[in-house]
Amino acid sequence: MWGSTTDAAAYFSRWDGFEFTDPTRVTPMGMEIFTASWAGPDIAAFGDTIYVVCKENPEDMAPAYCIHSYDGGATFSEPVVVDGMLGDNISRFPSVAVNEEGQPIVAFMRLDSDFGNARYVVASSDDFGNTFNMDVLASDFSGGDVCDCCPVSITADNNYVATLYRDNLDNLRNSWAGISANGGDMFMNGIQIDQTDWMINACPSTGPDGVIIGDSLYSVFMSAATGEERIYFSASSLISLTDQPDIRLSWEILELDIENYPRIANFGKATAIVWKEVELNTNIILEFTNNVENRFSEDKYYVIPIDLEPHEPINADVSVSSTDVHVVWQDNYSDMVMYRKGSYIEPDALNEQIGNDRIKIYPNPANEIINISSDVIITSCSVSDLNNRIVLVEDAADTKYITLPLNGLNSGIYLLELTDSNGNNYFKKVIIN
Repeated sequence: MWGSTTDAAAYFSRWDGFEFTDPTRVTPMGMEIFTASWAGPDIAAFGDTIYVVCKENPEDMAPAYCIHSYDGGATFSEPVVVDGMLGDNISRFPSVAVNEEGQPIVAFMRLDSDFGNARYVVASSDDFGNTFNMDVLASDFSGGDVCDCCPVSITADNNYVATLYRDNLDNLRNSWAGISANGGDMFMNGIQIDQTDWMINACPSTGPDGVIIGDSLYSVFMSAATGEERIYFSASSLISLTDQPDIRLSWEILELDIENYPRIANFGKATAIVWKEVELNTNIILEFTNNVENRFSEDKYYVIPIDLEPHEPINADVSVSSTDVHVVWQDNYSDMVMYRKGSYIEPDALNEQIGNDRIKIYPNPANEIINISSDVIITSCSVSDLNNRIVLVEDAADTKYITLPLNGLNSGIYLLELTDSNGNNYFKKVIIN
């Protein structure tokens, strides 16, 4: 999904197994939205349910919207107002995440009518994006305002929700995260995820990004506190609400000029980070680890190959599936959105992953049901196809034994993912006849 500055609209394309489909306009004709490359529309998905959030222009008068699809992007709904309780306030920069039930949670900036008192708030939905509840405050933990032209990101896992933003405390512009432990109903605590103490009397127009894995928040951000624009990685405890020392990710990349716009994504503990960097040419850099608890190697990074010459990548985004890392970026020279995929686990090796000796499934190949036997307590169970689409979710009800109906799934290879009571993930390859 991307924003087009030509007609101020959002567009969507989907990989069909062979190629990307022709772009579909998500926003209706006649609606113009904010489409800056650093803070345009946002997208999140849960199986075949997709949510797109955007801000209509002019931003001092128009609402922020959520548009949903329940059929994998074949059709999209009419826009639904997210910020309906604003009064004479102003909204900016909506961002969306999806909780464990497939419900959208939207963060956006809220300002007074004179563009003062900038803060980030969160509005959640209980009916899959058809209506939204009153927003709740998710920032205001440093004593300052939020940086009023730096975009937000939001991430959710189980009952935890984190709203990540750049703060402004008398021009001290560290990144923070507002933390909710009750699904986004209230944000009672905040964590300073950025310890670099960047002082700047200007708005950097770039914000942090993060993922929640278990009881930890892993985040990335740009800071120029040292005089150089560099990317940092942070790990924070959601239980103790403490942050470990930041890790600078770019020690070994030589002749750098600037780095910016970092994004992070995960599948289980496998985690990838991408960002834009400028040296002699502009490149997209990726760091990857199979286990984010081990952090990132200071000397291991990848320059994403770009076939176009010349090229001018502006920003990038990343997604991680059970076997692959997917990277997209905007190229300003060609006016195209580009995509590359890299594999980190071969599908045939899925059954060899650590922990699989604790999980037994039978029969495999299967027809109508799969029996699952484990020596650990299973709390959740899902089945995905090889395009990483969730096709089946089962409430495991904290048990060691599950009989999983396959509900008429087509023949093919699928990935079974189980989560135990300690937050560990287990994967099994399943063949359905």
